[in-house]
Amino acid sequence: MSKTVLITNPTLHPKAKETLEELGFQVIIAQDPAEDSLIRLINDNKVIGMFVRIEKITAKIFDSCPSLKIVVENGIGVDNIDVEAATRNQVMVANLSLGALAVAEHTIAFVMALARDLRFDDMSTRAGQWKSFNQPSFNSVQVSGSSLLIAGTGNIGQQVAKKALGLDMNVYGYDPYVSAEKMEKAGLKKVETLEQGLALADFVSVHMPLTESTRKMFSHSQFDKMKNTAFLINVGRGACVDEDALYHALADKKIAGAALDVFEQEPTPADNPLFQLENIILSAHVAGTHKTLMENQAKLGAESIAEAICQEGRYALNIVNKKQLNL
Repeated sequence: MSKTVLITNPTLHPKAKETLEELGFQVIIAQDPAEDSLIRLINDNKVIGMFVRIEKITAKIFDSCPSLKIVVENGIGVDNIDVEAATRNQVMVANLSLGALAVAEHTIAFVMALARDLRFDDMSTRAGQWKSFNQPSFNSVQVSGSSLLIAGTGNIGQQVAKKALGLDMNVYGYDPYVSAEKMEKAGLKKVETLEQGLALADFVSVHMPLTESTRKMFSHSQFDKMKNTAFLINVGRGACVDEDALYHALADKKIAGAALDVFEQEPTPADNPLFQLENIILSAHVAGTHKTLMENQAKLGAESIAEAICQEGRYALNIVNKKQLNL
């Protein structure tokens, strides 16, 4: 049996390659994540496992590569992987959830940066537009006592809630799949409709998975229902937010500002119109990472691949299609 693993992103922490090699695997690193290029690499090297980050792993890849047995996503969301096609081809798909706390911390960092208008303060100070201590940015607002709506109250959403409650925020939750009782235990007040929550919120944080029902769930209609003093934060999935609608909501001051870690297209083009706006803060899909976590997650993902291959999936970390594969 082949023991070759393909890492599809050269920016993945080197601990992944190091760990796999220590476990007896040969490792190749793709420089081109295009579909046909990945197919050639997999078939030419009889690749048995893949470690991916944000690359699209399509049905064509699964249908064309019979040696493939497991794909591990270096994060929580697997919407970049065609899980149905993987299952059809008897390929295990696993994800890693170490980044949940990091995402929650990044979310709160965005809340604070937006509330205190840190982007403007940084730029104006660098430009020599010094303000005395009793003249802060006129756009900064108080976080304590403000209201946060968390859209998607799974593990990450609940960790965000815990931290927001520590800041004395009023925390509401919107999630059709989580009961009011469960939310209450986590300190959230459940809203039955997204629109109800939007009308209440000073901050809206998106943590929904990407499905057909959540794709562009934040668009013109939703922004119209938000307060014009409210802020949107998206550290979930880029396509949950209609970027064109967000651009117009920000440009027309329908909402006060936004912070995005994820985008509809990733990597997002350098000419993305959102980049021209001053009332938005951006990061490049890094919410679920930091120096220590990246190393730990890379090691964990490598071990998961090895365990899945050597133990036929019995001990592999979170196989998302485990039930469908009867493992």
